[in-house]
Amino acid sequence: MNFDDYKIELKDQASLVSIVCDRFEAHKTSVQTYASLRELRELLRTLDIHCGEEYIQNRHQLDPATMLG
Repeated sequence: MNFDDYKIELKDQASLVSIVCDRFEAHKTSVQTYASLRELRELLRTLDIHCGEEYIQNRHQLDPATMLG
């Protein structure tokens, strides 16, 4: 991979995806998950990347194949 593979065009936007799962240390509660997403949104803002949709999924356990269901 080259450095150019990681360039993000300013016209691009990010969709944020996260989970709430009591078996996932940093996302056991919705409060933790929303705090994590807020931090990610701010990091993207510093890169001038627009945040589009936000998706949060409640899980009882993690699916090793996909993380999300």
